[in-house]
Amino acid sequence: MSRILKLTFKIRAFGFHQSRWGYQNIAALRDSLEGHKKHDIPIEVIWLDVDYMYDHIPFTNDAKRFNPIKLKALKAEFGNY
Repeated sequence: MSRILKLTFKIRAFGFHQSRWGYQNIAALRDSLEGHKKHDIPIEVIWLDVDYMYDHIPFTNDAKRFNPIKLKALKAEFGNY
């Protein structure tokens, strides 16, 4: 692994992460992001656990509850506030 890649992993490990099981859809994810922003709580990464998967099958996405286009729009909207 290159030195830059190793450094990137180390820096990301110290970022502001939020992880929670139970996000039912994009609206719940948006509520969480809005709450962080409203209360000035920094966040760089959100982990969705298994909630985004289709029927909890690895490497899948439940496009009805977590539409990829809407996820990209959410990322663009909240990015790094």
